[in-house]
Amino acid sequence: MQPKAQRIAKLILLAAAISVLLGAGALALIVRSELRPASASLAVSLGASADSKLPVLWPAPAFSALDQSGQVVTEKTLANHVWIADFIFTRCTTACPLISAKMLLLRHAIERPDVRFVSFSVDPEFDTPAVLSQYATRWHDDPRWFLLVGELSQVARVAAAMKVGVEHTGDPENPIIHTSFFFLVDASGRVRGIYDSLDDEALKRLLNDARVLDGGRAAREPGTVSVAMPGNSSSHAEMRGKVLFDAIGCAACHADARIAPSLLGISGSSVRLEGGAIAVADPVYLRESILDPSARVADGYQPLMPSYRDYLSAGQVADLVVYVQSLHVPDTAARDVAQPPTSANATDPVCGMKVVAADQSPHGTYGGRTYYFCSDSCRERFEKAPKKYLAGGS
Repeated sequence: MQPKAQRIAKLILLAAAISVLLGAGALALIVRSELRPASASLAVSLGASADSKLPVLWPAPAFSALDQSGQVVTEKTLANHVWIADFIFTRCTTACPLISAKMLLLRHAIERPDVRFVSFSVDPEFDTPAVLSQYATRWHDDPRWFLLVGELSQVARVAAAMKVGVEHTGDPENPIIHTSFFFLVDASGRVRGIYDSLDDEALKRLLNDARVLDGGRAAREPGTVSVAMPGNSSSHAEMRGKVLFDAIGCAACHADARIAPSLLGISGSSVRLEGGAIAVADPVYLRESILDPSARVADGYQPLMPSYRDYLSAGQVADLVVYVQSLHVPDTAARDVAQPPTSANATDPVCGMKVVAADQSPHGTYGGRTYYFCSDSCRERFEKAPKKYLAGGS
């Protein structure tokens, strides 16, 4: 694994952002896809205050793309809807899970059926509608959420029209550099605000501004994520915790060892932290991990989990803790020390990405050898034509 400082480096051109707001608009705003919350001041300048007269920044671009169901979506599809947009790609294991987790929280907080959420893929060569559909399922699919993919030239055009950049690096571990901002667009197709997804205060302004654009009806108050519980409201804490765990997308990260440590058997175990300290995964630690996840980060991982402090009630946090405590490693003894992988020690034969050779990673066997993949899509491609991807290799 690269040094932590490199893995979480954030490149933000502040001068470009200021020039956009002042109308210069010629400079592209590029943000690393590997990020750390370190620029709250920038988010303040980018997130306009909700004074019922949000500035019109620029018109949102015209586009034509396919969504996760294979249907054509254009800017006309979003006409007369307030919408929030971001840029992601599904095989990203750094910033994109955080961006998608924040988008999911926004979707929970904004219950209005007329509000739309749009995620533009910056990786059209990989992110087919089928791949986007799998991603949507991982992140609690919502009929208001459009995951869109178009031609590579259109990706660049849409990004440029939104005053941001997309850069393909050729680095398998960090293949695409793109923005981490959310964009708020009004029902007339005009961008009215941009917000740093890493800054919780900026997201509060985004919720408030979305409410303003939608006539004061868009967002519910923080601490009130609403999920449908099975049966009646007296369901026991573990069941409530499981429903909430699924609804806020916890499994989307913790089921993938490349993104976050497994929670199976974590209760009561010892967790090695960044810097070498050991913490006991007791209820206090689990609660802190939900409310202040950057306080004690598991060794080998980046501090990319969002804080749920402003989105969950005290009772919901308690239910989540109870559910996590109930998770056990099937058919094996609980681990004494939770040791997340500290390096990527395999190469996806399909896309060349460095991946973790772990049970949680997609993998398959061919010719007596096990191969590991960045996603199920790469695994499926390999299984259809393994010789194609092993030609010239081992």
